[in-house]
Amino acid sequence: MITTKVPAPVIRDDWCDRCPATAQLQALMPAGKLLFCRHHARMHADGLIAAGARLALIGPQD
Repeated sequence: MITTKVPAPVIRDDWCDRCPATAQLQALMPAGKLLFCRHHARMHADGLIAAGARLALIGPQD
């Protein structure tokens, strides 16, 4: 049987891992997830992509 680990849903109440701002971007890495505000997402996006991260914008919750 093949199982797939489903990451926990991202909610708007999550905070940037670099500052106290609301998270706008989730970076999924093999070791786990990182959350970034808009400022830090722009700052680190190229490095995250180069490291093989899957990036996902965190949108408004319905």
